[in-house]
Amino acid sequence: MFAKIFRNTLVASSLLVGASLIAGPAVLAAPATDDDTVTATVAEVNAVNFVGATTAFTNGSAVPTFTMGTLDVQNNAAAGWTLDVSSLNGGKLVNTVTAADVIAYTQLTTPVIGASTLTPVDFTNSGTDYMLHESEFNATVAAGVTLVPVTASIAAGQFVPVGDYEDVLTFTLTSK
Repeated sequence: MFAKIFRNTLVASSLLVGASLIAGPAVLAAPATDDDTVTATVAEVNAVNFVGATTAFTNGSAVPTFTMGTLDVQNNAAAGWTLDVSSLNGGKLVNTVTAADVIAYTQLTTPVIGASTLTPVDFTNSGTDYMLHESEFNATVAAGVTLVPVTASIAAGQFVPVGDYEDVLTFTLTSK
């Protein structure tokens, strides 16, 4: 009986050793690897939208924050951006019937946009671009800022005839 157990153990051991010799090189082989670069490209976004307002004006009154409209700004330039503004009428709301009748305004401004540096604008020349904001890259502006109020200051003592008065403001957003 001892001989039979010894023989079975010897056969089993031989099979195990044989299997190890056959499978061993496959188990010990170096793993296969491969690599490559993953690239993500972010497209430039540079968008500005101005919507002018229709605002009532009380003749002769001072209006320190006369509503001019709202502004949407989005820019993701790595070096930042600038926002310029120009006035067709050089900082005047002009009567649509009689161009000699005007309501002058100064200090066109907005709140700070993102982390920008704001410089309120007093127009001295018609159609000239004036820098309103300058900023380095800012994640808030890269995501888009909407409904930024645009206001100006109207001095007291401007009495004008009844009618519609208008100006055309042009905002230019430029990537640095």
